[in-house]
Formats: sequence, structure tokens, C-alpha cells
Amino acid sequence: LPDQAAVSFWQKLDSISDSSAFWATSPSSSGVFRGFQAHVPWGNGEIYFDSAGCCDPPQRINGQGEVSIAEWNHFVIQKNGENKEVWKNGALLLSGVGAARLANDFTQLNIGSDGGGAAATRGLIDDFAVFGEFLTEEQILQLAAGASPTSIMTGAFTITKMSYDPATKEVTLTWNSLPGKTYLLQASSNLNEAVWPFEIDDAITSGGGSTTYVHSLATTFPAGAPARLYYRVKQNP
Repeated sequence: LPDQAAVSFWQKLDSISDSSAFWATSPSSSGVFRGFQAHVPWGNGEIYFDSAGCCDPPQRINGQGEVSIAEWNHFVIQKNGENKEVWKNGALLLSGVGAARLANDFTQLNIGSDGGGAAATRGLIDDFAVFGEFLTEEQILQLAAGASPTSIMTGAFTITKMSYDPATKEVTLTWNSLPGKTYLLQASSNLNEAVWPFEIDDAITSGGGSTTYVHSLATTFPAGAPARLYYRVKQNP
């Protein structure tokens, strides 16, 4: 898997406390499965960004963040190979080199806490987005200016909405698309597959700027669907 990822969000704090803005759980990572996590900030006023474990280099970068309360601030926490960065309101705040490789066994994402009932953010988090790539300065500036996360991904086909109906056992997916194109939808029970084993449909007609597709789990998995299922969309040539 590519060794890069970015998390973008807006945050307005009521107070500074020992908290996690987000915590992506990875069983192979140390520090209580700390796969991708950030304190923005911790109670001491410092911002900490951990990946693939905790709590020293190469897993961590940290520094004073000067995060104000009762005001909205935009943050991007990202990693590309050995490079790690924290951006605030469109300006690079922290950076470091030598980061451990991104974990590939994420099982859970907690927003506004560590997922264990502690370290809860005292405030609001909005427009939270996860990218499978390292964002450019231009993209970060767009986000900090109020652009939606999907709008900055030129040429990318991002699943923007997904819902599940347990009564019909149907998953409804929506992604941004291009008119006149067709798309391939695949699924996998984990993210370690070199080849994704479940090809749902290889000729989905574009709906224009947005495409919606309904996947019947009962049809694809008559004996029962996997407990966990990941989807990806590809544009056909």
C-alpha cells in the first residue's frame, strides 16, 4: 500500500484538555494500537502526531500549537513516506523526517476521542475527511478557505456517501464521477489483498458529476457476506 495519508478537519474547542482529535486503530501498532493519531492539542498545549505506534521518533512529531479556543481552526495532519506534517489554517505548523511506515491493518476510526472513552475533545469537529494521498499546499489552502474535501480531488473518484439497509441487505454507494465514463466497483474483506477478489460490476454507467450504485450483498454473497467489507472505484479506460 502507498505510504501516505492525510486527515483534514475543522475544530472549535471549548477548552484545552488531554484529548485526541482522531484515533485510527491498528493492532500491529504500539501505544495502544496507535496507527494514526493526533492530539490537537494535548493538555500541555502541544500538538502530537503519531503514526504506526508511539511515542518517540520515528513515530511521533510534536511541538507547540497555539490552538485558540472558541474559534474555528482548520488542520491537516499528513504523512508521505518519511515526511510528516501538521498544517493549521493553511500554514505549515510542524514537520518531521524519519516516520515509520504507515500501518496496513486499520480496523477502526474514532473522531473526537481515542475510542476508549477517554481523551474526548471538548468542542466541535466538522468536515472531517481522510485522503489516501499527501495533499499539496494548494489543496490545503483551498480546504482552509472553506472548500469541500471532495472538490479538491481533481480527477479522483472518491466515494462520498455510503449507507446500508439491513432489511434488504443492500449497500448504496455514491462517488464523484465524469460524464460519459464507466466505472469498475470492487470489494475486499481486508486491505492486504494484492488483487481485490470481489468484482461487483465492471461497467457502471456514469451518472454525470455524481454516480450512485446499489450493491446487493445477498446476490454477491449468497452464503453470507464477510463481517467487514471495503469498496473501491476505478474509472475504465
